[in-house]
Amino acid sequence: MEARIDALIAHFDDLHRAHQAVLKTKAQIERLMPLVADCERHAELVRDLDHLRGCRQALRPWFAESKGNLLDRRLVMWQAELARLDNRLERVRVREQQKQQRLQRDELARAMYDNGGHRVGAIKAEMARLDAQHQEKAGRARQYGEVAAALGLVGATDNDSFDANRRAIETGHAASLAARDAGSNRLTEAGVTLRELVYWGNIDTHGYAILDRLRAYMPHARSVMMDAEHLQAHRALWGSEPADKRHGGALLRLDAAERDLFDELRDDVHGQHVRMEQERIGFGWIKNARGA
Repeated sequence: MEARIDALIAHFDDLHRAHQAVLKTKAQIERLMPLVADCERHAELVRDLDHLRGCRQALRPWFAESKGNLLDRRLVMWQAELARLDNRLERVRVREQQKQQRLQRDELARAMYDNGGHRVGAIKAEMARLDAQHQEKAGRARQYGEVAAALGLVGATDNDSFDANRRAIETGHAASLAARDAGSNRLTEAGVTLRELVYWGNIDTHGYAILDRLRAYMPHARSVMMDAEHLQAHRALWGSEPADKRHGGALLRLDAAERDLFDELRDDVHGQHVRMEQERIGFGWIKNARGA
């Protein structure tokens, strides 16, 4: 019995020692746990460090590429700025050249003036005046030719033919006056009394053509408000005479003032196809014409 008790006691001692060993081991493990955690944390930090080092290594080419792109854009901007400055410089150069040309032209004009060059302008003005006189004389010659053709006369090529035409015109005028007087006498004898005949029409070539035809039957017909004064006073109201109504021939029954204004209207002296319609004449002018 004692042997078994001793065996149990020994077994108990073994168990106690084993328990103490377990407790000791457990205590050692508990003391080692922070170290293990630190090792794991260290390993994690090492991995993070390696990752960050890799990222840092990758940043170098990324920054290099970004810097290259920025430099390329800046290069494009500087090229555009350079082109703009080149254009501006070219404009300044052109303006400077034009300025130099103007200065040279002014100096040349001044030198010409100092050396009698101003006479060129006077000569040009005199040539223009003579040319205008020539055109006027040519127009009169053309008008004379039209009148001569209308009267059945030959063109005046020399003084003798001109004098012959003038005598023929004077003879015809005298005959016309005689015929007019004879007609007036016949009207008087017939008991017909005409006090006054007034014609008022448009101030244009057609209006004067109507007046000319009227005087073929009524030589004493008088025009009113168809002169240059009324035409110029109503310039703002001028219209345009239709081309199919215009009269381009000679009118032999107009007086001197009427013929001059007709010629000016026919030759477009005052403007192209000028027409002053009679209904546009101001009422005050009409009252004055009636009083006259």
